[in-house]
Amino acid sequence: MKPIFQKIKKEAKHMQDLRDDKGHAETVTFFAEKLCRIFNANENIIIPAAILHDIGYYGMLRQIV
Repeated sequence: MKPIFQKIKKEAKHMQDLRDDKGHAETVTFFAEKLCRIFNANENIIIPAAILHDIGYYGMLRQIV
């Protein structure tokens, strides 16, 4: 994984897996990496999207609490 993706992952870690689905973000990112290789997709878009795909829930949860 590219260093920039590792940095995004580290920064987003506390905002992930808040809905009783531990490891979900990690699983999504794992398969996104595989699919990028299979389909020769642009990992500079796909991997950050996979890492960040559920962080909106974190913002919503903070507004409720």
